[in-house]
Amino acid sequence: MDRLNFYSAGQSRHLTLMPWSGLLTAALLMLWGPAALPAQSAFDDGAFEFVETQGTTAGPELKAWYEFEPRMFTHPVQDAAVELRQSLDLSLRWEQGDGELWTRLNLEDREGAQWIEELAARAYLGRLTLSAGRQKIVWGKGDQLHIVDNLNADDYYDFIFPDYLQRRRGEDMLHAALAVGPWSWNAQLEAVWAPGFTPVAFTESGPWAPEYMESLARVQPRLDELGIVIRDRVYDRFRDGQFALRWTQSLSGLDLGLSYYRGKARIPSMVMLPESVDSLGIPHLIELVNNDLQVLGLEWAAVLGPLNLRGEAARFLTDDRDGFNPLIFNPKWSLILGGDVNLPWGLNLNMQYLRDWALQENDIKLALYRQQLWAFVNFLQVDPAIYDLDLQRYWENDLLSTRIGGSYFREKFKPELQYVYRFGTEDLMAALIMDLALSDRLNLIGSYRLFSGDPGEIFGQYDDRDFLSLRLEAVF
Repeated sequence: MDRLNFYSAGQSRHLTLMPWSGLLTAALLMLWGPAALPAQSAFDDGAFEFVETQGTTAGPELKAWYEFEPRMFTHPVQDAAVELRQSLDLSLRWEQGDGELWTRLNLEDREGAQWIEELAARAYLGRLTLSAGRQKIVWGKGDQLHIVDNLNADDYYDFIFPDYLQRRRGEDMLHAALAVGPWSWNAQLEAVWAPGFTPVAFTESGPWAPEYMESLARVQPRLDELGIVIRDRVYDRFRDGQFALRWTQSLSGLDLGLSYYRGKARIPSMVMLPESVDSLGIPHLIELVNNDLQVLGLEWAAVLGPLNLRGEAARFLTDDRDGFNPLIFNPKWSLILGGDVNLPWGLNLNMQYLRDWALQENDIKLALYRQQLWAFVNFLQVDPAIYDLDLQRYWENDLLSTRIGGSYFREKFKPELQYVYRFGTEDLMAALIMDLALSDRLNLIGSYRLFSGDPGEIFGQYDDRDFLSLRLEAVF
C-alpha cells in the first residue's frame, strides 16, 4: 500500500495530471487503489501493527510507535544512494463505562501528511454500537488485500511498503453496527455514512514518485505557455459523500459477508472541456473526475483441514453500463482467492490471487481514447513517459502474491520470503526479510527488495530502485 522523509521534500498532493498521465495513473491505481490492491501481506515487513480492541481497559491508554529506517539503493537514485525514513505514531484510547474515545496521530514533517489519522468516539448500546468521527474501517476477509474495502483512500507516500492500515487515510464517518437475531446467529448489520470523499495521494518527488510525475514536470512549462489548466473537480461536502452497508454472519464454520458501497471511484477519469470526444481540438481546461461508483461485494472465509481459506468478489458498476462513453470507466468484475497453510519446519505458506476484468470492452471507446491522447501529446510536442500505452489495462489485472516465512526461537526470529508477480505485464517485486526481536518492544528488521519489469508497469517503473534496509521499530 511518507514517514519523516529526509531524502526529499516528501510532498504529496491529490492527482493533477495531464490526460495521458491520467491514463497511466488509471493503470497504476487499478493495482494501488481500493478496488484492487496488491497483496499487502506480500509487502508488509513490519513487526508492529495497531490493533483495534474493545472494552479491554478502563481509563486512558497511551501507545507510541517509532520507526527508523535507512535504505541503501544498489543503483544510485536521482544522484542519491541513501534514503532515510523515520516516523512517530501516537495512539490514545480512553474507555469509560459503555463508551470510548480514541485518537491516532501520525507526526510527520511532510506536506500533505494527515497528522490526525483518527479521532472518534464509540458508544456500546446493547446490540447497537455507534461510532462517529475520523475513522479507518476495514471490510473484507482478505489478508490485508481487499476489493470490498472502499471507504478509505490510500496515501502512497512510500509506495506500498507501509502496513495496510497505516497507508489508509482517515475519513470522517458515522458507523453503526447492530447484532441481528439470536446471538447464536453470529450476525451483524453495519451501515456507514461519510459526508466527504478523499482522493488517493501520491508523493511528487523522491524515489517512489510515480513515473508520470516526472512526465508532468517536463510538460508543465509547455502547458503554462499554452494556458492549459489541469484541475481536480471539486465535490460537495454532503451531496458527494459515501454510503455503505454490510451484512456478516458465521454459519457452521463458514464466515460470510455481503456489502454494498455507493460513492466515487478512486481512479480519476479525464474530461476535456469543452467536451469533445470526436474532435482533435485542444482544450484549455482539463478536469480530473472521480466517476460515480457502486460496488456489490461478497466475502468469505473458512477452514478446510490444514487450509485457512479466504476470498472476496465484487462487481464495480459505473454509469457507463454499455462501455461506450470514453469519459467514464467501464464496469468490471474483481476476484480474490487466497489462503495459508502450515508447513513442516515451522514454516507458513500464504498465497493470494487477484484478478480484475471488464466484460464491456469496446473498440470504439478505445479508439476515441487514443485519438485524444495522441492529438494532445503531438500538440504539446513532447514524448510521453510510456509511448506504447495499452489503454485496455485500465480495468485489467492478474496478480499472484506469495509469502513463505517461519517463526523460531520462541518467535524471536522471523525470516520471510515474498514474491509478487503480475501475469501479462510480467513485472514483479521480491523481498527477503529477517525480523529479529531484540526485546518485547524493540525489533530489528533487515530486508532486501528487488524490482523487475518494463517502464510504466507497477513494479517495472522502479526497476532501478532495488535497495537494502535496516529498520528499527520501537513500541512504548
